[in-house]
Amino acid sequence: MSVLGEGPEHETGGLRNGWIHRGSPTKVLRARATGCCKWCGNTVVWYDRHDGGRIPLAPVRFPSHRVPPRFRWSADEGMATVGALFGECFLAHLAICPAIEHVVLPREIEDVVRVLGVRMWKMIDSGVFVSADPPLDETEVCRTGVGGRGRGR
Repeated sequence: MSVLGEGPEHETGGLRNGWIHRGSPTKVLRARATGCCKWCGNTVVWYDRHDGGRIPLAPVRFPSHRVPPRFRWSADEGMATVGALFGECFLAHLAICPAIEHVVLPREIEDVVRVLGVRMWKMIDSGVFVSADPPLDETEVCRTGVGGRGRGR
């Protein structure tokens, strides 16, 4: 898998561009849906799910053939659904958050967690990020994965 990009850039000062997918059941501005995980500081993008919940996804797409089916998420018209569209998919942040102790992960997913872990420690070492208390488990990350602490906040 390729190395994760930095995700959407945060503009300093002024108004940010935003959009809503036409005909989408969600009316969340995509520009407002980007944040940082309060445990690892990495960028996440929040999407509404059809069941009424929300899920934080990694901000980059991965080739579906390299991601095991149980880890695949897609986003269409601002809504997240399980599976892949058009040969690409997103990963749920809780599956790759380096602050969570993962029991068993496929090699490809371990590589992504390792890259995010290095990024997390660089942010902590430079003083750019202060981690919240570690999450108890993956469900806690899914419920409250984005906090007010993170890159320059």
